[in-house]
Amino acid sequence: MSLINRRKYFIIILYVLLLSTGMFSASNFGRAVENENSNLSTRKRELKEIAEELRTAILRKDIDTILKYIVIGPDGFDSYEEAKELLETTPAVRCLLFDTACQIEFLRNNAGENNPYRVSVLDFFKAHPDLRIEIHFWPKNRDLVTILYVSRGGKFDRSYPRWVNDINSLKQWGKEFVQGCMRYTKDGWRYHSADLGIFFCSTE
Repeated sequence: MSLINRRKYFIIILYVLLLSTGMFSASNFGRAVENENSNLSTRKRELKEIAEELRTAILRKDIDTILKYIVIGPDGFDSYEEAKELLETTPAVRCLLFDTACQIEFLRNNAGENNPYRVSVLDFFKAHPDLRIEIHFWPKNRDLVTILYVSRGGKFDRSYPRWVNDINSLKQWGKEFVQGCMRYTKDGWRYHSADLGIFFCSTE
């Protein structure tokens, strides 16, 4: 018997054994898939509500709501007050959220001419009131998601989701889309953005 045939034989025997012991069955597998889909559907619904809440908060410059989803602890801020001070006083955070002119000046003064984050989230939201919201789960970790606000009718809207994981897509930040990343924690959904800003996706 060839090596390939032996492997096939082993897989068949293992499958039969699992069926006979009740450890695996078509119905169990179906329920597992159904539960997984239900869980993802629930999470997606929660995240779309959060995405709408954040869009409204940005448009109103509602700092308290924006900071609802920060991480306080060893992996985040020491306190709410620290996060609020950072948001209100640090151009790298405040300008990207609220002020395009401020953001461009900040980048110019910090050798950031090639930085793609040149349009504030607020100005993008104002320019695209009928934007589309998409929730994209990370391929290898369903506890990490990207929230995408996409301009309707544009190239990225028509070609979603092919461009999501393409680093070159960032060149269209503020034109075709803006994004933020979140992770699921014991406290619920929280920003996955280190301390660099609400709408920055950490690569860690």
